Amino acid sequence: MISKQNVYIQETEVDGETERLMITAYEPIDAPGGEYAGHAMIGIQTPQGTLEQPIMFPIEADSIQEAFGKFKEARETEAPKEARRIITEMQNQMRQQQEEERNRIVVPGMQ
Repeated sequence: MISKQNVYIQETEVDGETERLMITAYEPIDAPGGEYAGHAMIGIQTPQGTLEQPIMFPIEADSIQEAFGKFKEARETEAPKEARRIITEMQNQMRQQQEEERNRIVVPGMQ
């Protein structure tokens, strides 16, 4: 299957601030239907400070208009799952790096 990918952005004024919702639509060229993914940023606290991490989450919808209508609900339910996955992945990478560092430590007299 071949799909095309389009990014849609909806901007609205909320309390003097511009709220920006971004959705990627994956639309099959040779079949009806498609999939939608919302985009958001999360802040992950690390010893070095806050790390801004972009995430994508699925939105169940039949059209881009419906996807925008369901964006906030999907962000509340699906984004935390994706955030947990990213944090777990980061923790695993940190453990792996720590293990590699421990293996590099050379103790005099032990060879």
